[in-house]
Amino acid sequence: MPITRVRVDAAGVRARSRDEAVLDVSFDGRRIWSFWLHRDGQRVGLDHLVPWPETLEDFLDGVVEVTVQEHGAEEELLREEIRLGTSPDRIRVVNGRGRPIVLDKYFRRVESFAGRSDEDVEPLMASIREVIEVVAECGIEAFLAYGTLLGAVRDGKLIGHDSDADLGYVSRHHEPADVVIESFALQRALQARGYQVVRYSGAAIKVDVIEPDGAVRGLDLFGGFMRDGMLHLLGEIRTPFEPEWIFPLTEATLEGHSFPVPADADR
Repeated sequence: MPITRVRVDAAGVRARSRDEAVLDVSFDGRRIWSFWLHRDGQRVGLDHLVPWPETLEDFLDGVVEVTVQEHGAEEELLREEIRLGTSPDRIRVVNGRGRPIVLDKYFRRVESFAGRSDEDVEPLMASIREVIEVVAECGIEAFLAYGTLLGAVRDGKLIGHDSDADLGYVSRHHEPADVVIESFALQRALQARGYQVVRYSGAAIKVDVIEPDGAVRGLDLFGGFMRDGMLHLLGEIRTPFEPEWIFPLTEATLEGHSFPVPADADR
């Protein structure tokens, strides 16, 4: 079903589609925000209105060329120069240091990888390697996962609009309680190496990585396990899976570095 009647105004983005869709909003050619049209929108007649996120409102005073596209599609649904607020200046979505920022999937302001130099991302590459080594010392094989895996397999690079890196592993245990105990052991091992670790859940943690200019980048480590022919991989995956689609791990290149990836990366 086509997406029609796409409009942008001070209230937000409006569009009409019978089916759910993910839309990307760009300012002056740079992607700023993505959303689910039905999930995040409000029904207004036959249309859905998705309000501007509160985390973006501070910037919405000026002139900007807005582009709206369905995620993953090249066709533009809308390209229009608009004015929001009263300022005659062009809208710039940047942080206090003047660096470009975007909204992540939680609508938080983050610095994406777009425009970051090799020197900027090198600490993240080093931390990925060290975290994989620490996990291996605990008898577990970690691998690139989610958007980080996609970027490595597709282009050999971090995805430009992404803002953190993801690792996954499949535990040797099958009982969730044992997987949680193992995850806490991994956390202690990483903290012993000096990493600041934040816990998301029983088997998902985040390691803070400091870039040369002081920016803090997240490196997520998602635990998983096989049970009754299903792969459970935090935080969102529960799907029929075969161990041979994961093991033995192979390699892919990310930003010039080789890292382990699942045997069947497409799956």
